[in-house]
Amino acid sequence: MWPEVKRQLTEAYHNLLELDRQIIRYLNKIEAEQKLVEKVRRVKYLKDQLVWERQTDVLFVLQTHRYVFLEKRPKYGYLPSLEAVPFSRFPGDWTEEMLSEGGVTSIVRGSRKSLKVISRAAFDVYLRSKGLQPDKLAETVSVLSGAGSRAQQVQLLGDSKAVVVRSCPGFPVNVIGPLSVRLGERKLLLCPCPGSFLYISDFLEFRIPSNVLVVGVENMENFRLPERQDAVWEEILDQFGGDGVPPILLVSRYPQSRDLITWLQEIPNPYVHFGDFDLAGIHIYLTEFYRHLGPERAAFFVPEDIEERLAVSGSRDRYQTQFERFGKMDVPDIRLLPLVSLIHRHQKGYDQEGYIRSEGVTQ
Repeated sequence: MWPEVKRQLTEAYHNLLELDRQIIRYLNKIEAEQKLVEKVRRVKYLKDQLVWERQTDVLFVLQTHRYVFLEKRPKYGYLPSLEAVPFSRFPGDWTEEMLSEGGVTSIVRGSRKSLKVISRAAFDVYLRSKGLQPDKLAETVSVLSGAGSRAQQVQLLGDSKAVVVRSCPGFPVNVIGPLSVRLGERKLLLCPCPGSFLYISDFLEFRIPSNVLVVGVENMENFRLPERQDAVWEEILDQFGGDGVPPILLVSRYPQSRDLITWLQEIPNPYVHFGDFDLAGIHIYLTEFYRHLGPERAAFFVPEDIEERLAVSGSRDRYQTQFERFGKMDVPDIRLLPLVSLIHRHQKGYDQEGYIRSEGVTQ
């Protein structure tokens, strides 16, 4: 008995030594990766500042080196041989038809189901019966999965609405004064023009100077008419502008997608939310922006005269309608607790449109 116990203890000891070596090796790898990530972050910071071409030799390095990690990630078609394509790549009714007459069979691996061609001739006949092109199978599967544009749907499927795709990603932007930005490698000057605003569709390539204050405007009327809310922008700059007078970029959450918050997470700029002064408006800020950006980058604009406006012009019906859903919501941003207290005290909410100056009235 004791020799067996001794042998098992010896094996356990050697196993622990091997685990110790593996842990040390992985820690060294992690440290090396962290150093690389820090270097990349520094380069990205300089790029966001629009000064990396002047202050570094990045262009020379890129021209003389061809590191793989500097290349764009290639996009490959989905399994052109159709070895095993997930069920979800095709519409549900197509899947049943293909299994019964399309020369394919199903493969089940745990909870995943895939299609595999067992007769290419029968499968090609089925594709042609649907108006598809067998010689462009990879492109067709990609389009059916929602990865293609409507133009590609017409070219491959003959129907621009065969698969639901987002034809207009991005979000609207507006400015109060001229603002120089970048869209990819192109410079773009945003200029205020009453009655218009700009829509940024290629938002992942949209970059602004690091000193710009991003102001999210909840309602479209406020977003469309910045020239009639001068007092609001002045007060926002007083509260969040710091020592200087940073330029302001107005952004809108419409259409309501994740594009705006995705872009905000990619840039270092501070974000100020200008929305309705009611429970629902606070909930929008907390769930759509604060939870992703945190207190370091996100803040809610509270005007100095909001208590007077709530008391005199606030809506009691609005408060009563929203109370059942938002009356006991958690407010992790403690800076908002005084505003929430005011709303509960007066039992009213106030729409941000009240800050739009009437046309023809000067301040």
